[in-house]
Amino acid sequence: MAKIGVVTFSQTLDNYGQVLQYLAIQEYLSLRGHQVYLIRIDSSVGFIRKIYRKLKKLIKKKENKAYTTFDKWEEITLTNERLHPRGFEKFREKYCHITYLKLPMTKKIFDAAVVGSDQIWSYVSPFNFLYFAKHGEDKFTIAPSIGKLAVDDNIISMIRKLLKDYKFITCREQSAVDMCRKAGREDAKLVLDPTFLVSPETYLKYASSSLTKEDYVFVYLLGADISVDVAQIYDFAKKENLHIKYVASQGRDDTFPKEWATIPEWISLLANAKYVFTNSFHGMALSCIFHKQFLVFPIVGEMEGMNERIYNIARTFSCGNRICTGQLEMIKEPVDYDVIDAHIASNRNLMNNLLGSINY
Repeated sequence: MAKIGVVTFSQTLDNYGQVLQYLAIQEYLSLRGHQVYLIRIDSSVGFIRKIYRKLKKLIKKKENKAYTTFDKWEEITLTNERLHPRGFEKFREKYCHITYLKLPMTKKIFDAAVVGSDQIWSYVSPFNFLYFAKHGEDKFTIAPSIGKLAVDDNIISMIRKLLKDYKFITCREQSAVDMCRKAGREDAKLVLDPTFLVSPETYLKYASSSLTKEDYVFVYLLGADISVDVAQIYDFAKKENLHIKYVASQGRDDTFPKEWATIPEWISLLANAKYVFTNSFHGMALSCIFHKQFLVFPIVGEMEGMNERIYNIARTFSCGNRICTGQLEMIKEPVDYDVIDAHIASNRNLMNNLLGSINY
């Protein structure tokens, strides 16, 4: 049994996928007999970071600089959290084995250090590349993503040394695999998001038991723009004589009524829906895991680069008909879950073999 520390994003107030991808890593490694811990930097550093963010906002206002889209999304999220708390940190404190590190580490604490998924490599941070692990810990990755990071020669030069002593490297998108290979890791492999490493039953352990008995449409939308008006989804549901359960996240702001779901409630809402409409990668991933009839809206405009992860999984699963091209009736088309399940099983075997190669 090994003691494994995992580095990944973990501070979100409303990003369900961020929490579930870590929970999947923890469950997957725990089922293999290991002690798994979510690594956070010591709280004093976090306090400094909060002060820095506040100063950054004040400077922007003083210089009359326009907020970015991410700044606007953060403000919406904070406002919603004050009005409708979803209890993300309470969930993490209850179920995620959190440990705080004071850097630099002066001794070996873990047998292995792992960088997990989500867009944890969207910028080059030595911490996110496990630079702190210098005392004989094994290092490996479980499907990190680079998001929209522009990978130039400077980036490759910066990460070449950081990646040198990893036991193995897996990435969630081909762009990250290509980056690692350019940095000298020809063995980098493309894998699925860690949410695919565990069964539906694993998620249902954390699900809410309070369920509606009526069929409904589950809508899960992030703040990024889509080409479909949400009103069209309501028209579809009305034709089908179905209610709508709508959860908004990460800066989504419109006038339609929302469900301010906790993580257990979100799992239940998706797992028991008749139809799922989403523009979220993890909304798509969990729909596949739970064998849902679902439809994904590609992002348009400023953030359309985020679509790579959606198109990547659609190609892998041969389910391009789940990407909405305008007609919501497409959601009724059959999904070949035999093909999808085969890919999920193959991916799990690959990860098992990689871990087995270093006795994990």
